[in-house]
Amino acid sequence: MTMGMRGRMGLGLIFGLAVGMASCGQLAYAQVAALSTEYSPDLNLEQMDVAEIALAHKTLDLAAFSLTDQAIVNALVDRAAHGVAIRIYLDRGELQAECRGDATCARIPLRALIGLKGVEILVKHSKVLMHLKSYCVDSSVVRDGSANFSEQGERNQDNSATFAVGAETVSGFEAKFKAMWFRPDNLTVAQAVETP
Repeated sequence: MTMGMRGRMGLGLIFGLAVGMASCGQLAYAQVAALSTEYSPDLNLEQMDVAEIALAHKTLDLAAFSLTDQAIVNALVDRAAHGVAIRIYLDRGELQAECRGDATCARIPLRALIGLKGVEILVKHSKVLMHLKSYCVDSSVVRDGSANFSEQGERNQDNSATFAVGAETVSGFEAKFKAMWFRPDNLTVAQAVETP
Protein backbone atom coordinates (compact mmCIF):
# COMPACT_ATOMS: atom_id res chain seq x y z
CA MET A 1 0.00 0.00 0.00
CA THR A 2 1.39 3.38 -0.93
CA MET A 3 0.76 6.62 0.90
CA GLY A 4 1.14 10.24 -0.10
CA MET A 5 3.73 12.55 1.40
CA ARG A 6 1.38 13.76 4.11
CA GLY A 7 0.68 10.16 5.02
CA ARG A 8 4.32 9.25 5.53
CA MET A 9 4.58 9.36 9.29
CA GLY A 10 8.36 9.63 9.43
CA LEU A 11 8.53 12.76 7.29
CA GLY A 12 5.56 14.36 8.99
CA LEU A 13 7.24 13.75 12.33
CA ILE A 14 10.53 15.24 11.09
CA PHE A 15 8.74 18.30 9.71
CA GLY A 16 6.69 18.75 12.89
CA LEU A 17 9.78 18.43 15.06
CA ALA A 18 11.73 20.90 12.93
CA VAL A 19 8.92 23.47 12.99
CA GLY A 20 8.47 22.96 16.73
CA MET A 21 12.18 23.45 17.35
CA ALA A 22 12.21 26.54 15.16
CA SER A 23 9.31 28.04 17.08
CA CYS A 24 11.23 27.41 20.32
CA GLY A 25 14.29 29.22 18.95
CA GLN A 26 16.39 26.06 18.73
CA LEU A 27 17.03 26.48 15.01
CA ALA A 28 18.42 29.52 13.27
CA TYR A 29 15.87 29.20 10.47
CA ALA A 30 12.21 28.23 10.30
CA GLN A 31 12.02 27.23 6.65
CA VAL A 32 12.81 23.56 7.17
CA ALA A 33 11.69 21.12 4.48
CA ALA A 34 11.06 17.44 5.02
CA LEU A 35 12.24 15.40 2.05
CA SER A 36 11.74 11.93 0.73
CA THR A 37 13.59 10.91 -2.43
CA GLU A 38 12.55 7.67 -4.07
CA TYR A 39 14.05 5.85 -7.07
CA SER A 40 12.69 3.75 -9.90
CA PRO A 41 12.76 1.02 -10.99
CA ASP A 42 13.36 -0.20 -7.43
CA LEU A 43 10.12 1.51 -6.42
CA ASN A 44 7.08 2.25 -8.54
CA LEU A 45 7.01 6.05 -8.66
CA GLU A 46 3.69 5.95 -10.49
CA GLN A 47 1.99 4.55 -7.38
CA MET A 48 3.55 7.25 -5.25
CA ASP A 49 2.45 10.02 -7.60
CA VAL A 50 -1.09 8.65 -7.83
CA ALA A 51 -1.29 8.47 -4.03
CA GLU A 52 -0.03 12.04 -3.62
CA ILE A 53 -2.35 13.42 -6.30
CA ALA A 54 -5.27 11.68 -4.59
CA LEU A 55 -4.64 13.85 -1.51
CA ALA A 56 -5.37 17.09 -3.39
CA HIS A 57 -8.47 18.85 -2.09
CA LYS A 58 -8.16 22.40 -3.46
CA THR A 59 -5.42 22.94 -6.02
CA LEU A 60 -2.84 21.06 -8.04
CA ASP A 61 -0.30 22.77 -10.32
CA LEU A 62 1.67 20.39 -12.55
CA ALA A 63 4.59 21.13 -14.89
CA ALA A 64 5.18 18.16 -17.15
CA PHE A 65 7.69 17.63 -19.92
CA SER A 66 5.68 14.51 -20.76
CA LEU A 67 2.24 13.49 -19.47
CA THR A 68 1.36 10.11 -20.99
CA ASP A 69 0.91 7.89 -17.94
CA GLN A 70 -2.70 6.68 -17.88
CA ALA A 71 -2.76 6.18 -14.09
CA ILE A 72 -1.55 9.75 -13.49
CA VAL A 73 -4.11 11.15 -15.92
CA ASN A 74 -6.86 9.08 -14.25
CA ALA A 75 -5.85 10.47 -10.84
CA LEU A 76 -6.02 14.03 -12.20
CA VAL A 77 -9.45 13.37 -13.77
CA ASP A 78 -10.66 12.05 -10.42
CA ARG A 79 -9.41 15.10 -8.54
CA ALA A 80 -11.05 17.43 -11.07
CA ALA A 81 -14.33 15.56 -10.55
CA HIS A 82 -13.96 16.31 -6.83
CA GLY A 83 -13.60 20.05 -7.44
CA VAL A 84 -9.82 20.39 -7.35
CA ALA A 85 -8.60 23.28 -9.54
CA ILE A 86 -5.87 21.82 -11.76
CA ARG A 87 -3.40 23.73 -13.91
CA ILE A 88 -1.08 21.81 -16.23
CA TYR A 89 1.90 23.36 -18.03
CA LEU A 90 3.47 21.37 -20.87
CA ASP A 91 6.46 21.38 -23.20
CA ARG A 92 5.57 22.20 -26.80
CA GLY A 93 8.02 19.94 -28.61
CA GLU A 94 7.18 16.89 -26.54
CA LEU A 95 3.45 17.53 -26.85
CA GLN A 96 3.77 17.82 -30.64
CA ALA A 97 5.65 14.51 -30.76
CA GLU A 98 3.06 12.79 -28.59
CA CYS A 99 -0.01 14.14 -30.45
CA ARG A 100 1.52 13.58 -33.91
CA GLY A 101 -0.35 16.43 -35.57
CA ASP A 102 -3.73 15.63 -34.01
CA ALA A 103 -4.91 18.82 -32.26
CA THR A 104 -7.33 16.78 -30.13
CA CYS A 105 -4.54 14.44 -28.96
CA ALA A 106 -7.06 11.60 -29.27
CA ARG A 107 -4.46 8.83 -29.13
CA ILE A 108 -2.85 9.76 -25.80
CA PRO A 109 -4.18 9.80 -22.21
CA LEU A 110 -3.92 13.60 -22.02
CA ARG A 111 -7.08 13.74 -24.16
CA ALA A 112 -9.19 13.01 -21.06
CA LEU A 113 -8.03 16.28 -19.48
CA ILE A 114 -8.50 18.60 -22.46
CA GLY A 115 -11.63 20.69 -21.93
CA LEU A 116 -12.43 18.98 -18.61
CA LYS A 117 -14.16 21.23 -16.07
CA GLY A 118 -11.67 22.47 -13.49
CA VAL A 119 -8.62 21.71 -15.64
CA GLU A 120 -6.62 24.38 -17.46
CA ILE A 121 -3.76 23.42 -19.77
CA LEU A 122 -1.18 25.76 -21.25
CA VAL A 123 1.86 25.00 -23.37
CA LYS A 124 5.16 26.85 -23.52
CA HIS A 125 5.47 28.57 -26.92
CA SER A 126 9.24 28.53 -27.13
CA LYS A 127 11.02 25.46 -28.43
CA VAL A 128 13.48 25.80 -25.56
CA LEU A 129 12.51 22.83 -23.38
CA MET A 130 10.14 23.07 -20.44
CA HIS A 131 11.80 20.12 -18.77
CA LEU A 132 10.23 20.11 -15.31
CA LYS A 133 8.55 17.02 -13.91
CA SER A 134 6.99 18.65 -10.88
CA TYR A 135 3.74 19.40 -9.13
CA CYS A 136 2.42 21.07 -6.00
CA VAL A 137 -0.59 19.75 -4.10
CA ASP A 138 -2.70 22.23 -2.08
CA SER A 139 0.28 24.57 -1.63
CA SER A 140 1.72 22.09 0.84
CA VAL A 141 3.67 19.30 -0.93
CA VAL A 142 6.01 19.61 -3.91
CA ARG A 143 7.09 16.69 -6.07
CA ASP A 144 10.14 17.15 -8.26
CA GLY A 145 12.62 14.82 -9.90
CA SER A 146 13.90 13.28 -13.09
CA ALA A 147 10.96 10.92 -13.69
CA ASN A 148 8.65 11.94 -16.51
CA PHE A 149 4.94 11.33 -16.00
CA SER A 150 5.09 8.34 -18.36
CA GLU A 151 4.88 4.62 -17.62
CA GLN A 152 8.52 4.14 -18.66
CA GLY A 153 9.70 7.11 -16.61
CA GLU A 154 7.75 6.17 -13.51
CA ARG A 155 8.23 2.40 -13.52
CA ASN A 156 11.15 1.20 -15.62
CA GLN A 157 13.83 3.86 -16.11
CA ASP A 158 16.45 4.89 -13.57
CA ASN A 159 14.76 8.01 -12.21
CA SER A 160 14.03 9.86 -9.01
CA ALA A 161 11.09 11.63 -7.42
CA THR A 162 11.54 13.90 -4.42
CA PHE A 163 8.58 14.84 -2.26
CA ALA A 164 9.02 17.87 -0.02
CA VAL A 165 7.06 19.93 2.44
CA GLY A 166 8.09 23.33 3.74
CA ALA A 167 7.19 26.93 3.08
CA GLU A 168 10.39 27.77 1.20
CA THR A 169 10.08 24.78 -1.13
CA VAL A 170 6.42 25.46 -1.84
CA SER A 171 6.91 29.19 -2.43
CA GLY A 172 9.85 28.46 -4.77
CA PHE A 173 7.75 26.10 -6.88
CA GLU A 174 4.75 28.44 -6.87
CA ALA A 175 6.88 31.40 -8.01
CA LYS A 176 8.40 29.36 -10.86
CA PHE A 177 5.03 27.96 -11.92
CA LYS A 178 3.41 31.41 -11.84
CA ALA A 179 6.20 32.87 -14.00
CA MET A 180 5.71 30.10 -16.58
CA TRP A 181 1.90 30.17 -16.44
CA PHE A 182 1.66 33.89 -17.13
CA ARG A 183 4.05 34.03 -20.08
CA PRO A 184 2.24 36.17 -22.66
CA ASP A 185 2.98 33.80 -25.55
CA ASN A 186 1.69 30.55 -24.01
CA LEU A 187 -0.41 28.36 -26.28
CA THR A 188 -3.44 26.13 -25.94
CA VAL A 189 -2.95 22.44 -26.68
CA ALA A 190 -4.54 22.81 -30.14
CA GLN A 191 -2.40 25.85 -30.98
CA ALA A 192 0.77 24.09 -29.82
CA VAL A 193 0.08 20.96 -31.86
CA GLU A 194 -0.74 22.95 -35.00
CA THR A 195 2.17 25.42 -34.69
CA PRO A 196 5.18 24.45 -36.83
